[in-house]
Amino acid sequence: RVIERRAQRDGFYIVRNLGGHGVGRHIHEEPHVANHARGADRFTLHEGLVLTIEPFLTMGPATALEGADGWTLRTSDGSIGAQFEHTFVVTGGPPLVLTH
Repeated sequence: RVIERRAQRDGFYIVRNLGGHGVGRHIHEEPHVANHARGADRFTLHEGLVLTIEPFLTMGPATALEGADGWTLRTSDGSIGAQFEHTFVVTGGPPLVLTH
């Protein structure tokens, strides 16, 4: 919810079909961490959980489309987009940020 509000306040849009995720034995695991509130799955944070927060912002209301190479993303409306990522561990106190 915080990511979505900040993006909207600054005139950007959230790409709703992408988001953060859990990290474990595989780089992309459950839970999915949505960057929007409406329709997002809820989950409980617990100590030891490793998550990424990945806001995907665009200049227009778009979804992300995967390129033929299976990696490159583009926006459905051709607008400029940007993605940022931080990975952290949930602890009994402040989170341990693994990326800076």
